[in-house]
Amino acid sequence: MPQIEAVAFRSDISAPPTPKAPIKPNIAQVQAYVRAQAIENGINPVIALFIVAHESQNGTNLVGKEPNGTVSYGYWQFNDANPDFNYSCAMDLTCSTMLAMDWLKAGKWNAWTTWANRCSWFPYDHPPNCPVDN
Repeated sequence: MPQIEAVAFRSDISAPPTPKAPIKPNIAQVQAYVRAQAIENGINPVIALFIVAHESQNGTNLVGKEPNGTVSYGYWQFNDANPDFNYSCAMDLTCSTMLAMDWLKAGKWNAWTTWANRCSWFPYDHPPNCPVDN
């Protein structure tokens, strides 16, 4: 049986550098993360998924130019006119979802125009909490 030679640990060798920017999550990863966070925060995941799907198309459209000249950014399309706006947070799925969950828990559902206008803008999607035509 061959002998295995013991090798001393070398503390002068460092790990490869961590990438500066995280890999952008795909649609399925965005949906899975939002669903999990909604459930964890006591938010109806159907509503959270509706908002993120219609605001940023699940992260595929991270910049939205508004008719009033402002710009909305990120997965949840936070608007740069908001005094608490933070670009880095808006563009980060973890940070922006945490902020969105706080807003939703505080009852700020209608801060997202896609939610506030869901019944008239997206009737073909059968959005939650809309009157049903007979």
